[in-house]
Amino acid sequence: MKHAAERFGALARGRLMYGDAMKELMLRFRLTPIYDETIREALMEHSDFDGVKGIFKEISEGKIDLRFFRSKDKPTPLAYHILYRHVDIPELIAPENVATDNMTRLRISIEGRSIDMLCFDCGKLTRDASIASLPDHPFCQDCSSKLLAPLFWSSAYATNILHKKQDKQSLDENEQKALTRARRSADLVIAYGRRAIIAQSVYGIGPQTAARVLSKMHESDDEFYRDLLEAKLQFIATRPFWNN
Repeated sequence: MKHAAERFGALARGRLMYGDAMKELMLRFRLTPIYDETIREALMEHSDFDGVKGIFKEISEGKIDLRFFRSKDKPTPLAYHILYRHVDIPELIAPENVATDNMTRLRISIEGRSIDMLCFDCGKLTRDASIASLPDHPFCQDCSSKLLAPLFWSSAYATNILHKKQDKQSLDENEQKALTRARRSADLVIAYGRRAIIAQSVYGIGPQTAARVLSKMHESDDEFYRDLLEAKLQFIATRPFWNN
């Protein structure tokens, strides 16, 4: 459809498109001459119906031995693309090659982010630290402490709470919960370093889930990111039922 759209002038020629952008073209150009031309071209120029008839004829005559393969765990790469549009979370049924692509995209996405980090020893807030450039065991630039909490919500709010705690001021229930959560995140960072920050930056992964993933002590980054992706997908799959 991309090439047909280029010929019609709807898309600039030579434009690079991948993944979801390519899949959206069908919806974008549905009920247009571009869609009709794509179907016509596929049927008339890229389909070998005579060849298909010949294969079926040889199967019926016993000249071709037909064997069946049933994938018990995941759809085959061909079946996956057929099922893709009919499941809520297609990543959960992705074959190995597609899952690897998803894992790579997750890794690139995480390493391209910046986060704020709060030191629980001196109270220093470091803003916009690039995850990709963090050392294996991050430390505070002011006091060298490794007790750093990665903050993915209001950094100023968490910093003010910590300062109140350090000044021995009383905290309300919500403030205490927020500080406890941040401290749990910091405990993971001091134990697991940069990987703890990476784990907690994944959508749906909090300190508890991160601790479970990190405790596996993965020997390779591929294994680590694969478990992070599985945890993320598990969260997405179960989240709608939490309030039921």
